[in-house]
Amino acid sequence: MSDETPRWSREGLDPNVAKNYETVQQRLEREAPVNNIPSDSGLCQSDVLEATPIFNRAADGKVLQYKNTYIVFGRDRPAELCSGFGRSGTQYANTIDMVVGRMSGNRAKCGGKPVDNGTHVGNDFVADAARIYVSQLTEVDTNFGLAIPSGDRPHVGSAIAMKADALRLIGREGIKIVTGGALGVSETNSRGCGFSPAATIDLIAGNFTEPNTGDGNYGVPGPRVATLQPILKGKNTKEALQGLSQILNELWSAVNWMAIIQNQMCSTMMACPVGPAPIFGGGGVGPVVAASAATATNLLSTWVMNPLAQTRNNKMVWERNYLEPFGQKYICSKNVRST
Repeated sequence: MSDETPRWSREGLDPNVAKNYETVQQRLEREAPVNNIPSDSGLCQSDVLEATPIFNRAADGKVLQYKNTYIVFGRDRPAELCSGFGRSGTQYANTIDMVVGRMSGNRAKCGGKPVDNGTHVGNDFVADAARIYVSQLTEVDTNFGLAIPSGDRPHVGSAIAMKADALRLIGREGIKIVTGGALGVSETNSRGCGFSPAATIDLIAGNFTEPNTGDGNYGVPGPRVATLQPILKGKNTKEALQGLSQILNELWSAVNWMAIIQNQMCSTMMACPVGPAPIFGGGGVGPVVAASAATATNLLSTWVMNPLAQTRNNKMVWERNYLEPFGQKYICSKNVRST
């Protein structure tokens, strides 16, 4: 719990109730007897006084409520009554909305005064503390203010959305995140339409998918943020790096042979200096140097130039296989993206 968040406060309570309420600590301080846990003290799961807003219920719906916790059965409603598909009488937009802490985030500052007790409120996907939203038909990306990758459309259809200060999905024996339909059957979406057999999975940190400004605070100008990018495929990336390592080995071998041949040629020239410059066909290099040069020329062709040409071809094949989207072992995933 944050140091700025008090464990108990009279903020937001009905003044007439709050002024007459005495905490257990206050009773102890005035040395009043406390022989058991008072039923309204909040201790050990007893009742606790807290400011509770009043939810504006829809005529077409059912609400289960205890204090500021709700399960609402109705139709798509991201905000007030005239919002979502429920505003226009759309059929097949049935929705279950589980929410706790309505308007908890609507404070002037961190740890500030909560909404006054009895304030009338609707749904607020920004200010409500935590929710699970299950809808047959909704615009989930738009309603929750989610970033839409370039070229994609906001989702319209059935959706489940979960939102809170922190989410934890815990699987003792694993967690799978799967897109697409069931195997072995012809499955449609919730509207009876077809869908992509391998829809994308986007991991978006900070709710940005394109270059934006932000210094870590939502909407505040600052440094540029990375764009949404495909993640790498582990095995293909490993093979790509191994192939690149082989290409580097081939280049090293060619350079090494060139150094050996050049060293041999220089050694020969040091032992047998060349003669005077040719004049009317006379002079020139000695026979030993000439023979060494001929050998060097053949060796350079065999061990340097030809291998380098083959290495260049290997590099082009490597690029097509691993770096191009049409490559058989393209290292970037076409279905999973992240920031």
